[in-house]
Amino acid sequence: MDKTLLVMLLLSGIYVHSTSFPNVYYFIKKNLTWDEADKYCIKEHTALAQIQNMENATAMMNIQTAGFTDKAWIGLSNTPVWTWVDGEPATYLKWEIDQPDNIDTDEYCVKINGAGRWGLANCSLKKPFVCQDEVDLDKLYESTRDMTWNDAKTSCKESGRFLVTIPDPQVNSKVKLNAQKTEIWIGLSKPKLWYWSEPGENHFTNWKEGQPDNSNGEESCAAVALKDGTWTDEPCNAIYPFFCYGDVTWCKEPCVKWNKSGNRVLKARKTVVRVRITSSANMKYPTCSADLQRQLEAALATKGVTDFQLTWKKRPVKRT
Repeated sequence: MDKTLLVMLLLSGIYVHSTSFPNVYYFIKKNLTWDEADKYCIKEHTALAQIQNMENATAMMNIQTAGFTDKAWIGLSNTPVWTWVDGEPATYLKWEIDQPDNIDTDEYCVKINGAGRWGLANCSLKKPFVCQDEVDLDKLYESTRDMTWNDAKTSCKESGRFLVTIPDPQVNSKVKLNAQKTEIWIGLSKPKLWYWSEPGENHFTNWKEGQPDNSNGEESCAAVALKDGTWTDEPCNAIYPFFCYGDVTWCKEPCVKWNKSGNRVLKARKTVVRVRITSSANMKYPTCSADLQRQLEAALATKGVTDFQLTWKKRPVKRT
């Protein structure tokens, strides 16, 4: 099914891709949740701070914080959505009473028992599983071989099927019949992945030793410790000050401004364009976002527009 998204395209030009022009960081001494901080940064700058390399990390740590020495949000978060193997977020859930508990921080995969109730399990455990036909969703194929969750997913895919998805109570009743003797894997998981607030590849990390640990099962957002620059995972509803970032650009008007403390601040010049895009892709996944960004950049390049940086952000849906 086609899905229509309203996104904001942010074009900054003329952008110079060079480590000589690192991201510009801004420390905001407002205590906000991670989501509130992200919205503030999008409005006032570009987004919550992205840290692509050690040079960026050093530049951010050199920003004056008016004596604040605790933790501050950066633009890194963990995907919090339970997602089926076909990329769709779960809308129907049938957890055991004490689930999901995430006592074991490696429990990101879902099993079903003979009562039709779901629970978390370490994805590396080996269990039987059920595949589902890609064309006729009513056709289920039970495998009695014990496999890890990822191997079960691969096995189903290699046979032209996928690890079973359960969108409603009727399908759940059918699947539980295969779990009368033992618990089996279903195609639901919570990806143990961290993404930056802006799409694009970025593999740099600076976690504190032992982090991220998700100690209470709800630590899905990242903060930087201002004492040493290392990162920790925190509950997203905690309140901290935060770092925004922008990009150094060449401007027709002077880009250099001065703050009240007499420090030089480089401001990025950007143009905001609202575009409505129809796509069949699941845009909740950062990989889809990054692919869309590459396609948009290629389309602009064919029109001779090359000296720019393009980012985009899905506008929040107003709920009534």
